[in-house]
Amino acid sequence: MKVYYKIRKTKKFNSINIEISLGRNRQYRFSTGIKVNDAKALNNNKIRNLITEERPKEKNKTLSDLKKFVEDQLYLHEAEGTFITKELCKSIVTAFGKASVNAKNEVNKFNIMEHLNDFIEKCKSGYILTDDEGKYTENGIKKFITFRNHLSEYVRQKGNIRPPQIDKKLFRDLQIFLSDYTTKNGTQKTLINNSINKNIAIFKTFLNKYIIDQLEISLRNYKSDTVKRLKDDKKGKVLTYLDIGEIQRLYNYDLSDREPVYEIVRDQWVFIALTCGIRIEDYLDLDKRHNIININEEGKDILSLTFYQSKTDGKVVAPIGKIGKAILEKYNGNLPKVGVTLSNKLIKKICRWASINSRVYAQKIKGEPVRSFKKYELVGNHTARRSFCTNSYKAGVSEYKIMQISGHKDREAFFGYIGTTKEENAKIFSETKYFKLINEIDTPVRNLRTV
Repeated sequence: MKVYYKIRKTKKFNSINIEISLGRNRQYRFSTGIKVNDAKALNNNKIRNLITEERPKEKNKTLSDLKKFVEDQLYLHEAEGTFITKELCKSIVTAFGKASVNAKNEVNKFNIMEHLNDFIEKCKSGYILTDDEGKYTENGIKKFITFRNHLSEYVRQKGNIRPPQIDKKLFRDLQIFLSDYTTKNGTQKTLINNSINKNIAIFKTFLNKYIIDQLEISLRNYKSDTVKRLKDDKKGKVLTYLDIGEIQRLYNYDLSDREPVYEIVRDQWVFIALTCGIRIEDYLDLDKRHNIININEEGKDILSLTFYQSKTDGKVVAPIGKIGKAILEKYNGNLPKVGVTLSNKLIKKICRWASINSRVYAQKIKGEPVRSFKKYELVGNHTARRSFCTNSYKAGVSEYKIMQISGHKDREAFFGYIGTTKEENAKIFSETKYFKLINEIDTPVRNLRTV
């Protein structure tokens, strides 16, 4: 089966026909209704952008969509064992034309909320699928419904959205609106930047998959790539780390009755958390021959991990402690390794089994209830990196020395990893040499002079 376009010349104009070839003596030709001024304008099923042609981009979009529509319909009929006739081919081509007419009618009665409701129902039924050709999960549908609630308030306060209004300005206006608005019943809604970005992404999904692809409504002012994401304001993120006692509990937890992969994941996580907090992607590229070395400083041999970070290309040399050495010996000098996705999933289970379940509270956000989690729910591969940075900082190691080992180049980014509270930071400061020094100043306390 082959579908392509050819020029049909007449005295008055040059029209484009769609040709459907199904083998010998089964070639069918139908008019697309699209005309060109120059017979040589059509090349490889596309109209070339010549000065003689009008609206070549728009016409090419129609030709591309028609070709795909016809091919898809023919494949479906062939899969069902239907014999393809000329009449069937004609009905398929005609059906596309009717769809285009329907699309024009839709523009005239465009109601964005009705379309959004239809989109959600089609996602629920599986008619519209994810980018991976899977059915949307219940959680995914809930996100669409949440966005619908936000957009409903926007439309109520600002008025209905027509196709020509869907542009860069609309998206920026919607971003500002979502940052702080009041609902009809007086509830205050204040979304953090991360949530706003997610809602904007859902809006684009709705426009691309339903308004443009399904209804074939032209949004001439909409360009997806011009919509800028808001900078992460760090609000609402729930970051955690395992302290030394929790890491010890995790390392000592008996996994002998579990599948071997659990022990490998646990040892990999502990090695990272106690050595240098290396990123998991860099860790998986290491090997004992090139990355585990003995360095000699002042006559002392120090077993160390050395590598270049993929993100910053900076060199890191980190000493390997007692537990790290024990883990290496356990695997005959090799580093225990399990892939990113699986290890990220299994470490949560292992932490739950090891009773790492203290409560972790999210940052309070205006107008929203404070969320809390059990610590094991938040642990992932990257938590090992955060644990290394936080524990070494709380132990009094200077930020400069930690950054030399963790590989951080930016001080602000480094402190984004530190999971200390204001109170903990005050305690750390009270134990510094500076604080001890000022406490040793011998100054008599003078009474205030009576007035």
